[in-house]
Amino acid sequence: MTRFNTTIIGGGLSGFLHAQAILSTADAHLKLALVEPDSESLSKKTFSSWRRRDRSTHPFSHLVAQQWHEFEIFGPEGEHLQRSFEDYVYERIPGSEILTDLENRLATDSRLVRLADTVEKVRPLNTESGDLVQLDLGSGISIWSEGVLSSVARFPRDSMIQYFLGFEIETDRDVFDPATVTLMDFRVPQEGAVRFVYTLPFSKRSALVEFTVFSNIRIPDSECERLLRDHLSNQLGIKSFRVVSRETGDIPMSREVRPRFPSPFGGKRIHSIGSAAGRVKPSTGYSFQRNCRAIHPGNQGEFLAPRFQLYDEILLGVLRQKGASGAKVFFRLFERNPPNRVFSFLDEDSSLTDEIRIFMTLPLRPFIRQLLLQHPFIFGALLTWLLHLSGMTAVVWLIPLLGLITIGIGHGSIDHLMSPKSDRNSLFLPRYLIKIFIFLLFCALTPLLALIFFIAQSADHFGEGQWHRAIRFSENQTRVRILSWIWGLFASLFGVFFHWEESLPILEHLTGKAELFRLISLSQARTFSLILMSLALIAATRLNQYVARTSGFHHLGVLSTLGLAAGLAALPLLPGFLCFFVFWHSWDSVKFQQSNLGWSHSSYIKRAWPSTVISIIGAMALMGFTKTWEPLFFLVGALTAAHAPEMSRFYRKS
Repeated sequence: MTRFNTTIIGGGLSGFLHAQAILSTADAHLKLALVEPDSESLSKKTFSSWRRRDRSTHPFSHLVAQQWHEFEIFGPEGEHLQRSFEDYVYERIPGSEILTDLENRLATDSRLVRLADTVEKVRPLNTESGDLVQLDLGSGISIWSEGVLSSVARFPRDSMIQYFLGFEIETDRDVFDPATVTLMDFRVPQEGAVRFVYTLPFSKRSALVEFTVFSNIRIPDSECERLLRDHLSNQLGIKSFRVVSRETGDIPMSREVRPRFPSPFGGKRIHSIGSAAGRVKPSTGYSFQRNCRAIHPGNQGEFLAPRFQLYDEILLGVLRQKGASGAKVFFRLFERNPPNRVFSFLDEDSSLTDEIRIFMTLPLRPFIRQLLLQHPFIFGALLTWLLHLSGMTAVVWLIPLLGLITIGIGHGSIDHLMSPKSDRNSLFLPRYLIKIFIFLLFCALTPLLALIFFIAQSADHFGEGQWHRAIRFSENQTRVRILSWIWGLFASLFGVFFHWEESLPILEHLTGKAELFRLISLSQARTFSLILMSLALIAATRLNQYVARTSGFHHLGVLSTLGLAAGLAALPLLPGFLCFFVFWHSWDSVKFQQSNLGWSHSSYIKRAWPSTVISIIGAMALMGFTKTWEPLFFLVGALTAAHAPEMSRFYRKS
């Protein structure tokens, strides 16, 4: 079996850049493989991007075909804005030139082997000669490698996409301003999405013009072409032109990167690069400068500052909910801020002060709404805490109970729709009811052991919901499951031990073991809560590092763990836990379910409400009949015993 020192999967820009960096070493015995099914894929792309002039040039500076120092933007109502790039310059490099340049550098290097093939499977091996990775190729052969760099990624089915269709055209009269690039011309029908025409002028009579759309619903290329031709004719006055070449493409606009071949937890043989490592900025689709700078060891995490991930997340949410408003947002961004501030912000190189200045120039309402939708725990816990300070006992339950009715119960009410259709008809209901019955029987026979089982399963369920990316990337590695379980145990029990005096009567009532729990003093319980938090911080740090290294996604594990601890400590026991359960765990589960099932908010509600209503009526009837809350706890435990395995199966399947 052929053996290589390194194998690169994906022959795009990132793959070739890493190949060049690896071959720059003086090791004459090095063997490098580059696997790419389409050897000409790079030549079919055009790379355009801004660059700060006072910084070191990138590896392809000598291939820059055009530069622009001015840009313009047209608003949806015809507003016109023209600016200098100031300290930046906009550049265009044809992908064909990059490919030719790289091939000329690498063609004579016998250390490189290019394979026109696909990679079907990557698996670490333990051999007598050391740890290796086996790559099974689509042609049926397999190769061994000491290390793997992969840029192949997948994205959720509901991801927004930036897709474009463009012409390089020539006209018979002077039309274009060769000194000015049109970054965005929004004078096209928006139709609930972000639509604009992008123009790179090469001369007064030639240019690349592209119709671009940000949306999660793709329209046919024929419609894109019709809209582009209408724009050329009606807005630019170009009635006659010759199409020299065409180009189309699409770029996922999502922070949910799913590497095709992720590294195992603790593994050092497989690494993500390029789009698989989050090098495509979700909110703009630009990746050229990010990939160029990523090959330098000192810049591995430069573009992954967590706050910029939050900004991208909120902007994408705004565009998804109100795509037509995107034109006004982008126009206002450039209209009310100097270019240096805007481009440093888009490069994730701005200061927090400049970022605040930018936010103050944008319409705040849709962005605050998205912040609320993306991170409702902050608002739910804060509002509940303010109500708690009012001193009115009953009012503190208002927000948690409202959330429980609308979100908490609903997130488990579509379990039957998450299973494959073959299971729904025959296997789902019996399996689900058997789990409920077994747990209830367990509660009747040994309530203490049932409580311990419930806590252990809840910890696994909460941990899996929080760290499903790490679990999926690692293919359910035991160490990852243990770390996620530790975090879930903290989420389950931190409030219980911190509010021990509130917890005691509940635990005694459920188990009848008053003497057992009275052995633990308040100070001991508080100490144990801090130990749980410390263990959760360690687990969160390890898991966040793994996910960030594998996919570029930052969980903010430490900060979110501290925030959860603060919320649980500040609120009474049950309202605090309900805030976590509803506005954190359940909300994240709903978003994951929607994303992977391809459902909108309205379609999710339509499917979930019947089961939700039945559950609420059943719970109220049960409490009314027994005149106590104890059966409700056992019912929640029974439903968790059935729901958690279904959700776990859905995470794995997704």
